[in-house]
Amino acid sequence: MNEITIKKSELHQKKHKILKAGKKQILLLESQGQYYAIDNRCPHEGYPLSQGDINDESCVLTCNWHNWKFDLKNGECLIGGDDVVTYPVRSDDDKISIDLSGPPKEVLKARITKGLKEAFEKRQFARLAREITRLHFNEIDPTDAVKLALGWCHDKFEYGTTHAFAALADWLQLYQKEETLEGKILALTEGIDYLAFDSLREKSYPFAQNTDRDFEESAFLQAIENEDAKLSEELAIAGIESGKRYTDFYPLLSKAALSHYQDFGHSAIYVYKSKFIADFFESPEIDKILVLNMTRSLVYATREDLIPEFKHYQSSLEQLETIEFGGEKNNRLAVNAENIKQSFDWVIKNAPHYDFESLYDGMLFSNAENLLNYNIQYQNETHNSVKDNVGWLSFTHAITFSNAAKKLSQENPQLQRQTLLQMAAFFGRNINYTDRNQKTETWKLSFNESNKKIFVETLKDHGQGLPIFSAHLLKTMFAVFEECDELQERTQTILMTALNRLFHSPIKQKHVQRIVNQAIELVARDY
Repeated sequence: MNEITIKKSELHQKKHKILKAGKKQILLLESQGQYYAIDNRCPHEGYPLSQGDINDESCVLTCNWHNWKFDLKNGECLIGGDDVVTYPVRSDDDKISIDLSGPPKEVLKARITKGLKEAFEKRQFARLAREITRLHFNEIDPTDAVKLALGWCHDKFEYGTTHAFAALADWLQLYQKEETLEGKILALTEGIDYLAFDSLREKSYPFAQNTDRDFEESAFLQAIENEDAKLSEELAIAGIESGKRYTDFYPLLSKAALSHYQDFGHSAIYVYKSKFIADFFESPEIDKILVLNMTRSLVYATREDLIPEFKHYQSSLEQLETIEFGGEKNNRLAVNAENIKQSFDWVIKNAPHYDFESLYDGMLFSNAENLLNYNIQYQNETHNSVKDNVGWLSFTHAITFSNAAKKLSQENPQLQRQTLLQMAAFFGRNINYTDRNQKTETWKLSFNESNKKIFVETLKDHGQGLPIFSAHLLKTMFAVFEECDELQERTQTILMTALNRLFHSPIKQKHVQRIVNQAIELVARDY
């Protein structure tokens, strides 16, 4: 047995003693004739508990640094957060023995899981980091924390998949690439924190239950198109219960995501990113969570092609579907358009001459130029109309959507036309909020491993208060990296240059005056 033994006489003078066992500091205490052994370092921030106070009557120890209180009998934190580790103590005639062998791994995992869940439900970032780190040092797979978090919040998203899922996919990708413990714990903590943020104080929104339906692909897609949440979810469950995994749903979800210019590109992004999560865990339970939330998300997705601004989308798609892509390759294309309609027309005009890859490259290059030339004055406007609430995130979506839609269309080439026209919708809308006269040469950056590392290191200490902003930096970074791996130098450079300006520009996170002014303007119309 791994234990420490001391004489009682060594303890009686101060009624406590600090013992060392390797890197551990064990605090041995006497209270009302009973002996207790706990970690001397407070589990909150490491303050020595030997400098705390004991209430002999209640058998409670207080850490005087932040007033955390611990039950000496079991280590439970009564006021504060993390429990403190305790050790069994055996008292004989003249000696005290402390058993340091520790509990079985399943008991340890249950204890850490309890703390992790409390931290998740209260969205306590620092505690999340500590509990995930405890998994690591107890040789328990720390990615189990992600699976647990998804289980805790799987039905807390009223309208299905959120940015938290997309960000989680990229944090998991960073986790895979990271070699340092710091980088790995950071990636998992950030990914879980966003799930906690989006589900914080949310009630459960139960999914529909299967009513002995058979899964049919066409019926599933039609139910989504009809915005029938109950039927869509019932069919999704039927498919899952028949053994289908996320990869089986992937082509259908891709088709539904691009069936409209919808949800400002979120649908395509979410479908693509959810596949990474599915591939990462290879778990039927996680697949079920992803499929059901993605189904719900698609049912509730806004359909921008039904509003006047994009009224030419459907007719343009019908026209483009009658055209076969040409065979010519050209990696120097760029969009020449000043509005959405002209942007659609550019695709239709060039489609008979060039292949999809050339058209995609030209459209991506032009959207990257828009990102690089965003007129930042629009983010600072306080008396603009609602339609002009255009910020950095509006421009990043053109890049992240393009990357996702291309990946979806690689699996299903029939989606190539929707991909190009929806990229055109982004370009035509965003071009009006750019300033092509500003100097951008200082941001120029080439694509190489050294410059990629700079972005990753910047992101690891991003300093953004709300996770939606760090998520967009993260998603844009990985989208740019993925595209640069496959494209020519011209498009690589404009993407990296645009990313460089984005990372070094302020992002206004709250528009106080704008929101109030727009509220007054709207409500005052009726008075």
